Amino acid sequence: MSVLSKITMISLAAAGSLALATPAAAVTEIFASYLPTAAGSNMRYQKTGVGNGLIYTVATPKSSSLGSTAVKFSFIGGPLASLGILDGSFVFSGIATDNPALSLGGLVIQTLDSGFFGFTYTGATTLHVGSKTYTTGANLLSGSFTGGQIFGTARGSSGSVTASTPPVSAVQYSSDFRTFDPLLDKDFALALTAITPFLSRLNSDNSINSFRAVSTGAFSTEVAAVPEPQVWGLLVAGFGLVGVRLRRRHNKVFAC
Repeated sequence: MSVLSKITMISLAAAGSLALATPAAAVTEIFASYLPTAAGSNMRYQKTGVGNGLIYTVATPKSSSLGSTAVKFSFIGGPLASLGILDGSFVFSGIATDNPALSLGGLVIQTLDSGFFGFTYTGATTLHVGSKTYTTGANLLSGSFTGGQIFGTARGSSGSVTASTPPVSAVQYSSDFRTFDPLLDKDFALALTAITPFLSRLNSDNSINSFRAVSTGAFSTEVAAVPEPQVWGLLVAGFGLVGVRLRRRHNKVFAC
């Protein structure tokens, strides 16, 4: 066996072994987002006990109960992006039970035990995706989560509501428009602005204090797995050597 043959075989073997031994790099995409339609707060956190609280969407800035709020919803990337900006209603609810807020490095962090959310299409136009059609009432996106959190700068007017995987079951999605692999990681981040009054807690055994805020948000999911860069490097090197070898054989044939 020639030296080149040995190098080629070693390179390909090494690349194959590393591909099996090295975890694949996750590829995550932000696939949906929303913006509020009306001015004023659309989210409220209500302190319901010493360490308890609820965060939920409100139908009007002064409402004190769970309700849906009007939003502009968009799918990002892929064929669904062609649907453009869609009219929708958004409902969100999260609960904190016996979870005092934490103070860490100037941040206030409130853990949420669980919650749910949903976006319903409210537009009058029939939507067409391939051979399928969707009308008012279609489920743009809905889901549930466990282990979320509200956080932001102490005595600040902005923050976030987030939840993410792992564990894989921490965030789950469903939609009439697309499917989601239940085994792939998912996460969302809702930005809170104009928090009124500012984000705070009474003391170390209390949940955060009640507030109202304007929310916007984005949702993402892991969609594929690709080899780590060093694996691609070895694969490219290995196949490059194979190409060199084939070219040399090709030249020898014509030289004869």
